[in-house]
Amino acid sequence: MSTRTARTLTALSADGLLLDALGAAVVGGEVHSVFERVVNLITPDGWLITLAARTLDDAPNTARVDEASWTDVRAGELFTAEHGRLEVAGLTVDLRHANRWQPQLPLLVAASCEPAVVTLDEVLGAVGVAGGMVAVGATAFEREQARLLREHSAGVVEALRLGDAAAVAVHVLGLVGLGPGLTPSGDDFLTGLLLSAASVRRLLAPAVVDQVHRTTAVSAVTLTEAARGRVRQSLADLLHAVANGNQPAVRTAAVKVFAIGRTSGTDILSGVRAGLHLELLLRGSA
Repeated sequence: MSTRTARTLTALSADGLLLDALGAAVVGGEVHSVFERVVNLITPDGWLITLAARTLDDAPNTARVDEASWTDVRAGELFTAEHGRLEVAGLTVDLRHANRWQPQLPLLVAASCEPAVVTLDEVLGAVGVAGGMVAVGATAFEREQARLLREHSAGVVEALRLGDAAAVAVHVLGLVGLGPGLTPSGDDFLTGLLLSAASVRRLLAPAVVDQVHRTTAVSAVTLTEAARGRVRQSLADLLHAVANGNQPAVRTAAVKVFAIGRTSGTDILSGVRAGLHLELLLRGSA
């Protein structure tokens, strides 16, 4: 039987709201899922907390830890957190001196959206990964899934353009939970759309939040936070590059977003691109 060596790890940075919540109460639960660079923890009431390796970016409900991988942690193991320390699988994560992170999104103007749409089209064509929003489908099931993704992604954008709340709700219902993986493609598209379609976020966000119970726990948190304008730092960096009209920076930031998951980066960027194009239609390019 293998034994573990107890270790203390330092949190490099963490979501400020997460630090406040963990500092206000004793929290416990279990390990929800484990990946090479991410551990997701979940409490009995469904609150998801993420521990990320040092190489990943800051994100809502996440602590970046000075650790390369999480190979010693197993799903189902228990965790506790109190007094600025989180314990799981023989590891103690010291959160007391972590840098507080808060996402900040820029204000977008139409003039900066137009060149960014062109840049994202180029990057999606060159680097985009097939299998989600750009899937063609090898099987009948995959082809039908791809058709539904196209139908509902185009439908929600058009409904937002028209200000049709009922149609927005219908197409959001069709997208949430659609596709494979921990964060399905329809959810990733909506995350990107929530990020960039600022003019109509007030119409889109409630429809998305109403349906998050239909998807995975990880994706539900991502969508809920995106509806509040809270997204991971790599996505915020992309929007800042768009706002600054810096196309080389847009391209660099987009390539970093592509690294999220297998197809998630492509699907998120598809939503970002759709949202920027919608902003152009709603506000004009002048």
